[in-house]
Parts: sequence; C-alpha cells; structure tokens
Amino acid sequence: MDPRLILFDEIEAKADEDISNGFNGKAIVAFIDLLGFRNEILAKWKNKKSNPLKKLMSFKSYNTIAKKRAENHDFFDNDGNHVVSIPYPEIITFSDSFIFIQPLVDNSADQRLYSILSIVGSIAELWRISINNGFTIRGGVDFDEIYHNGKDLVGPALIKAYEIESKICQISRVVFSSSILEIISSNLSKTSPITQEYYKCYLTNDMDQLIILNPIIIYGYDNPDAIDDAIEKLEEMRNKCPSFKLKSKYTNIIARLRNKINPHNDFKIFDAY
Repeated sequence: MDPRLILFDEIEAKADEDISNGFNGKAIVAFIDLLGFRNEILAKWKNKKSNPLKKLMSFKSYNTIAKKRAENHDFFDNDGNHVVSIPYPEIITFSDSFIFIQPLVDNSADQRLYSILSIVGSIAELWRISINNGFTIRGGVDFDEIYHNGKDLVGPALIKAYEIESKICQISRVVFSSSILEIISSNLSKTSPITQEYYKCYLTNDMDQLIILNPIIIYGYDNPDAIDDAIEKLEEMRNKCPSFKLKSKYTNIIARLRNKINPHNDFKIFDAY
C-alpha cells in the first residue's frame, strides 16, 4: 500500500478524535463585531502611528489578560456582599470579530441567569475598551448547540448569533435572541431578589422592542465622568462617518448614554419574541 494514501476510515477516526477533544453541546454564544474596523484595516494597514493590527491585538490581549487574571466574573448585592462567581466565557477571535462561549453546566435558576450575565460582563468589558480606542461594537447573543476546540468553531448558535449581528442589529447595540429570553423568563421567578435586580438594569428593550444590553452598564450609573468621556468619543466617531446611514449607527448608543436612564424593567419584556 502506498504510504501516502490516506484511507477514509483513518480520516473519520481522526475527526471523531478531534470532536471528542472539544466542547460539543449547548452554550450561550455571543458574536461581536467592531464597527468600522474593516475600513481601518484597508486604509491604515501600514500606518505606523495608528496601526490597526496593533489596535486589534490590543483588544484581544485585554480579554485574554482579564480572563487569566480574574478567572471569574464576580457579582455582588447592593451592600457589597459577594453573591456568586461565574467563570469567564471562552473567547475565540478571528479578524475583527469576537466570539464568547459560555456552556450551561448547572441547571439551577441562579447559575443559568448568571451565566448569561457573565457573557454580558465580557461584552461590556470589550465595549468599554473599544470605545476608549475609537471604535464601538454590535453583536448578537444566542443559546443553542455549538462545537469548538479552541480553533475550529461551528454550530447553530454561532450561525444564529452571527445572523443577529449582521442582519438584525443594524446599529451599535447587542441584541439577545428569543432562546436567551426563554432562559430568562423561565428562571427569573425562581431566583433570588438580587439576581432579579441585575435583570431589571442590565438588559432592556430597544425602540423596536428587541432586548439589548443596556449600554450604561459599560461604565455604571455612578461614573458620570466616564460616561461623558465615552459620549465625546462616540460623537467623534460619528462625525468621521462619510454618510448619514453610517452616522445613524451611533445615534442610539449616544442617546442612551446621555440620558443615563435606569430602565428598572418590568419582567414582561423578557417574554420570547
């Protein structure tokens, strides 16, 4: 037999081995894209003072270092008492896109709801550092089957999260799918009051009634100076846009940050679409 010949059985066995060594199951998946970064890559790839590769790798490095140092997202009650720790999501990147993956390993109401909030926290961190460096984001979040092994990534959750980001978002916001709302609505009544308080503020409904991440949590309600600085940076980004259509992508987030409204939502907003 020609030693260079690779048999089909050998290929299938290697595929089965690779699948068994990765994660293959249901998870919360967020697909996040940096708005405007494509043009930055095309226009400034060789720019030494404002190099897009350096900026992009800095964004990715921030998430890697944050995950390595903290390991968990910690949540506290109104008195500062520690409530729960949830591991950081897995982070996979390609080009100017970030994918956060958080499996649901516990069926308790609190754990399921805080797993969603761990994704929210990671997105908020990325959003903050992006704005600080001249960009904003848009994204979609879904709950479904996903396979990944650190480099390969495929599954319905990825496809749906990407479709929300690319086809539904339209503007700078992060939209949550109906499957995420089903987890929230079916668990909120079973969870602790402090968990419910998080959901009254962290997510809200947008002008088209889609559920989005509340941009104020990027900075917190008690950081008006940081919010004002973010508004100034976002207005600079908007003013550089060459068309009204592109400028409009920044209007919603600027207005929400400027109004500093605490939504204190009614839980009816989490009914599935």
